[in-house]
Amino acid sequence: PWDWTLGAFWFDEFRNLDQDIFAGAQDPTFGILAGLTADQWYDISREGYALFGQATYSVGSWDFTVGTRYSEEKPEIDSRVNFTVPFFAVIGLPPTTDFLEGNSTKIDAVTSMGSASYAFSDGVKGYVTVAQGFKAGGFQDFQGAPGPEYEPFDNEELISYEVGLKSQLFDNRLNVNLAAFYMDITQQQIRVRVFQPFPVNRVFNIGESSSKGFEAELVAVPAEGLVLSLSYSYTKAEFDSIDIPPDSDPSGDINFLTGTPFPFVPEQTAAASAQYTRPVTNDWDLTVYGGVRYVDSYITGLNTVADPLGNTRIELPEVDDYTLATLRFTLESDRWRASLYAENLFDETIVLVQQLGSFYTNEPFSVLAPPRTIGGTLTYRW
Repeated sequence: PWDWTLGAFWFDEFRNLDQDIFAGAQDPTFGILAGLTADQWYDISREGYALFGQATYSVGSWDFTVGTRYSEEKPEIDSRVNFTVPFFAVIGLPPTTDFLEGNSTKIDAVTSMGSASYAFSDGVKGYVTVAQGFKAGGFQDFQGAPGPEYEPFDNEELISYEVGLKSQLFDNRLNVNLAAFYMDITQQQIRVRVFQPFPVNRVFNIGESSSKGFEAELVAVPAEGLVLSLSYSYTKAEFDSIDIPPDSDPSGDINFLTGTPFPFVPEQTAAASAQYTRPVTNDWDLTVYGGVRYVDSYITGLNTVADPLGNTRIELPEVDDYTLATLRFTLESDRWRASLYAENLFDETIVLVQQLGSFYTNEPFSVLAPPRTIGGTLTYRW
């Protein structure tokens, strides 16, 4: 009645950046004097490993599962930022200033999970799961003048609860999956654009937040070769309370973010597709697939913006909802596979990301999904 798994995981990652920033304008309206530059490089590495185990005990129609995981990570950073401000020479200050930083730390955590499932019949099973989650803290990508905004950020932790039903009915011709979830998140890591001294993205631990919702999926095979699918999800993810030290607050008052949804988390998504496969010869099958996906509007970040006088506030850029359609024809044999496809079939203009510009101009910029794309693939299997 026992099934068990033991495992280990190790990783070692390294990132390097070396860049020169040239800012400023002759017109002081933009808030930066001409000739201001920053020469920046950093090396960030992170090594970690995990040991984990999981065991399931089965009795009758019940399955009981417990698991635990030990994680350890060691982030390190070495960085230098060289600022050149020509105006400083006029007032008797050195025009060039170097800031050097290096730091490392060790982070460890133990997380656990438990689950119980009950088989109502051969094809219908219900389950409930409680699990802990952990995301290690670390160091900011942009290291510059010392200050609270350059302090490391802490670990993010959560407890998730999920209850659901999985079913395979009518000889697997109808699959229905339902799930509802709730996540309680502590010290969530959120990137916010701040002006200290340049407009850069910083990671803050935001305080308390939560995410709750449900998902539904239906897959039906009403006739031989025909597969229909529908899915829908609803997510309410928002910041419940803000707990940022005043000297680290990027806007002077960030409490208004209470109740704000998470960036890049649409409240509703839905998808539908139909696929039909039939033989055209003894060796070749033709498959026609059509699908459509709907994504609700969502905010794309927390941007601190500044006016020419240096006053700052947080803006929440938001993109509109969109619908994306796909059509694909595939001809396949044992060894050959040829496909023709059209992505973004109706050539919709879809904004995926919208952010406000940097260096005090506050001009927005956007990242768009590809326009209608028509193409093909040819594959041969040995």
